Amino acid sequence: QHLQGEPDPPRGPAPDRDMLQEIIDLAHARNMQVLPWFEFGFMTPAPYQLYDRHPDWFTQKYVSPADDVDAETEMAGSGTEDNSNSEPEAEADPDDILPGDGPTADPGIWMEGGVIPRRWLNPFHPEAQRFLLGLLDELLTNYPVDGIQVDDHLGLPVEFGYDPYTKQLYTQETGAPPPTDPEDAAWVSWRAEKISDFMDRVHQLVQSRRPEAKVSVSPNPYPFAYAKYLQDWPTWQRRGSVDELVVQIYRNDQNRFLWELTKPSLQISQSQIPTSIGILSGLRALPVSMPWIRAQIEASRDRNFAGVSFFFYETLWLGPEPAAARTDSLREAFSNSASPP
Repeated sequence: QHLQGEPDPPRGPAPDRDMLQEIIDLAHARNMQVLPWFEFGFMTPAPYQLYDRHPDWFTQKYVSPADDVDAETEMAGSGTEDNSNSEPEAEADPDDILPGDGPTADPGIWMEGGVIPRRWLNPFHPEAQRFLLGLLDELLTNYPVDGIQVDDHLGLPVEFGYDPYTKQLYTQETGAPPPTDPEDAAWVSWRAEKISDFMDRVHQLVQSRRPEAKVSVSPNPYPFAYAKYLQDWPTWQRRGSVDELVVQIYRNDQNRFLWELTKPSLQISQSQIPTSIGILSGLRALPVSMPWIRAQIEASRDRNFAGVSFFFYETLWLGPEPAAARTDSLREAFSNSASPP
């Protein structure tokens, strides 16, 4: 309603309304599948109550010993000025975010899009793993879903992993501390393998609760996903931990988009499991024209991919063309019915 220009904002649901069950009922009546999207994966908001209670479940970037010393010195203060009559300073919140790249910057903060502060649960910590598996289990136990989907956030930015727990675990298993270079090949491989092991557990959980349900993954293209987010999704596919792949090929260059479709990793996946293409339908500040979107839909279909997905839904109607024109174009693009892959 709001996207179509109605002046009154949508009203929230009644307290006892189960909107997920409503979606499932509506979708199943139309031969559609419902796979709830666990978008955040190991990523969390900041501030976050879980971090306040269990900061040891979270990970961080590398901090050099010199930065640790400099930060302590800066916090202690080096001046001799008598501040006894000054106003008392407010106590710092444990989840205050210290901006910048200096020694007082919070090493646990990751800026999503360079703007939004996030924290990351530690994918290598058993309690963090148990927490995420518990969320999945709650969903699978209580709702007749057709599967679950995770994306590029069921991984970890490559610069993270320097928390005390992970450093100790790596040293215990390899006999040496983690390299200070987060992109060191052995250090990347070790962390990526741990995340692959966790994906095995995710798939086992889904199959044990709902054998007919699928695990859908929407990662970045390979090898970017591996190098930057420790997601070795070709290995997940080979191990049978992924039942469906939706690769995010968000490109504003059509030649680059077409080139991505020819990558060997994508071709191999396409030959083994249903593999679809994620298309950028626009961002709030970056609309994409419908002819551009249609061209990428057709390119994906011409290469016999299982389907397409759009990021994100609001921008399907918010573009250079009027909303009605975009709606008509989408109806034309999807005029024929199709069975789920």
